[in-house]
Amino acid sequence: KSFAEAMQRLERKDWRRATDTEMDQHEANGTFELVELPAGRTALDGKWVFKIKRGADNKIVKYKARYV
Repeated sequence: KSFAEAMQRLERKDWRRATDTEMDQHEANGTFELVELPAGRTALDGKWVFKIKRGADNKIVKYKARYV
């Protein structure tokens, strides 16, 4: 449900790899950039969405993380 929860699970290395991949893609596509906020401004909130992709045999194929 949350980044903190994902990092407390046994699969935390898989979730961390998924979040790193997502942020790398944002950087490569130019859709995300960390900048300092101008004085008197507030940032928009974002959140992580986590999903486990499964194959036809119901085995885990991929850990997927999206930052929205």
